[in-house]
Amino acid sequence: NIEKLTAGTFKIAVSLSPGSVAIDDLASIPPRFLTVIPEQYVPDKAAIKAAIKADPSSVPGAHIEAGFMLRIS
Repeated sequence: NIEKLTAGTFKIAVSLSPGSVAIDDLASIPPRFLTVIPEQYVPDKAAIKAAIKADPSSVPGAHIEAGFMLRIS
């Protein structure tokens, strides 16, 4: 349960990450959130993340996953 630690000249902290978009079902993603690459559809995760933050039910087939990251300064 240690969140911060100082070791000599280093400071280490564990913090909650801002979260990343996970695509559960690509076929359910509305077309406005897809970027067309020749012969391929790639989800625009930045647009999807912004939409989910504004309204969590606005993008069927996707959700935001939060994780942890380690910062050393």
